[in-house]
Amino acid sequence: MNPTYAVLIAAIVIALASELTDIYDGHFARKYSLVSTFGKYLDPYIDSLSRLTIYFSLALSGHAPIWLPIAMSYRDISVAYLRIYARESDIVVSARMSGKIKAIVQGVGIFIILFGILFSPGETIIYYIKYGVSFIVLAVTLWSLIDYFTGIRRTIREAEDGPSTS
Repeated sequence: MNPTYAVLIAAIVIALASELTDIYDGHFARKYSLVSTFGKYLDPYIDSLSRLTIYFSLALSGHAPIWLPIAMSYRDISVAYLRIYARESDIVVSARMSGKIKAIVQGVGIFIILFGILFSPGETIIYYIKYGVSFIVLAVTLWSLIDYFTGIRRTIREAEDGPSTS
């Protein structure tokens, strides 16, 4: 077997395992009332580590631009610190829809890049796939950061000043 295909197959298996375990973990936790405070913090942490590992691996192997996992890292660190800041104001910030959409787009982006590499008939198409998908993932990731920032800022202001009348 071609070593490139072996690496890509391993990456697909890892990505599938990562995404599928995340989906089933949340489903079973809610279904069997196994939701815990620790789990609420651990789940997004593990999701971030998993996706960042995959995207850094793709970048280091030349299949994704390095700026993508760097931007993803900045977003995840920023959201974590925004949540810590909110918690200092006795505000618990739950997951936002933008974060869920970001997770889906990042997960799907992994598979599009991997399948593009495996099944693309030429280098030009691979280039457009990896950069096109990367820009979409970047845009959604940054949108999610902005959404968390504005949502947390608004929530903290309302807690400090009372609800706004506008």
